[in-house]
Amino acid sequence: MRLENFRIETGDRLTQAVVTVVWENSNRPNKDIYFGTTQEYADDLSCNPHAFLLACIMPAMRCGEKRIYIDAEICPELKAGLEMVVSLTCHWYGGNRQPVEIDVRPLQTLPERPAEPRAGFFFSGGVDSLSTLRGNRLRYPPSHPGHIKDGFLIYGIESYDADEAGQQLETFDSHIAALKNVAKSAEINLIPVYTNVKSIDKKLEKDWIFWEYEFQGTVLAAVAHTFFTRITEVFVASSCDIKSLGPLASHPMTDPNFSSCYLRIHHDNFALSRLDKVKLIADWPVALDNLKVCFSNQPDKLNCGICEKCLRTMAGLETLHKLPEAGAFKESEIDPELFERRTRIGSKLTKSYYMELIAPLEQAGRKDLVRAIYRNINRFHERDWKGRIKRADRRLLKGFLSNWKQKRKQVDED
Repeated sequence: MRLENFRIETGDRLTQAVVTVVWENSNRPNKDIYFGTTQEYADDLSCNPHAFLLACIMPAMRCGEKRIYIDAEICPELKAGLEMVVSLTCHWYGGNRQPVEIDVRPLQTLPERPAEPRAGFFFSGGVDSLSTLRGNRLRYPPSHPGHIKDGFLIYGIESYDADEAGQQLETFDSHIAALKNVAKSAEINLIPVYTNVKSIDKKLEKDWIFWEYEFQGTVLAAVAHTFFTRITEVFVASSCDIKSLGPLASHPMTDPNFSSCYLRIHHDNFALSRLDKVKLIADWPVALDNLKVCFSNQPDKLNCGICEKCLRTMAGLETLHKLPEAGAFKESEIDPELFERRTRIGSKLTKSYYMELIAPLEQAGRKDLVRAIYRNINRFHERDWKGRIKRADRRLLKGFLSNWKQKRKQVDED
């Protein structure tokens, strides 16, 4: 893969940093990838080769490219960090993944940096990001260089529940409007960022597993490096705690390796469970009124109130008797039948989120929700064992059991 034609393009609404991706070992068309922002922050946007190296290296590896080449100088610290993460990803997931050669020149001259240290964070408006902001405000005084001043909200990496691009942008705009209330309260700048980086390859564009386990961390770091003339460090909110932490694209072992000599990246709050984070923001009214945990396109609702993420978050607030105070949800009570039907547990990580709710929900008098959680956990275990058998059959027996079962079924039908 070659990254060519670095450029800044200015339109009526957005200014974009753009690069052309040229595939060398894969039969894929060239693709222009961009990161953009509104005119208010356009002067802080840079066409930084570090950002596009980060944005493209995981798709390059996943699609079998032998190298990623940029005719530019790259910080040796970032290159070494990426080489470590690529090797770790190959170790974690195996398969046909092979390390990608990073073919660049070493950085000789440090770029201009902000006159003063300045911290940012990724501001999705969910429990993770709001707890990072709340913790930062409780931990760092305004004079400290780690005191967050900027929050980056990214369009193009979430799957908004909308049929057309216009509807998705409308949902994103309502997302911005809600988070402006939090930004004003916390005295930070809300910086919208627009990207098409997930469309670098059609097969990977809607591959949520690839995004969650391999791609997310480098994309977030890419956004930070795009704004390296504005910030000197950035906080990435952890999505799970150390007790349930497994291989993920954004991980305390990987995120700091996306730093360079001029930008530090921190993986934040992985000592806290999801319920700990809910507790951290529970006494912050503006957060409870503007919390954004799902991506439904409903003009009269910030959150749909019926999806798995909404119901799980509402259950956490219920343990603290805070759900009626949360203006982000129009529902002040949880229907146990709906809760059981919609909170399907699909992974060990999701299971851990529900396990920690059991005792607090019992103490809050919601044994009906506890029973629903236990039933869903039992269903997950049943599916998980079947999945393990299928995976073992594919890896160790080359699908023998599956083929035998299919043949037996055909014989019985005959």
